[in-house]
Amino acid sequence: DALGATLELRGKSVGLEGSIVLPSGRLVLAATGDVVLGAGSRIDLTGRKTALFDVDKYSWGGDLVLSSEAGNIAQAAGSVIDGAARNTRGGTVRATALGASG
Repeated sequence: DALGATLELRGKSVGLEGSIVLPSGRLVLAATGDVVLGAGSRIDLTGRKTALFDVDKYSWGGDLVLSSEAGNIAQAAGSVIDGAARNTRGGTVRATALGASG
């Protein structure tokens, strides 16, 4: 598995209803309107164990940025955001919604 990839999804509105897996990565979901994480969404930014010769090393938890310029950010029940890490720093979540759409 490659570590530390970045993915940015931007649009008028952004909706996620599937899985995004970026080990120790960075995910940006940005919209001028609403950002919606549906019940079937799974964001996996967790750290991973990597064997380096005879030593196991652990990578950091990834970072999630949710941004809405003039709408809302919603996470439906059942959706998962995971930025966990083992033996190192966990991930971060930054959510910014500046206004209500409608």
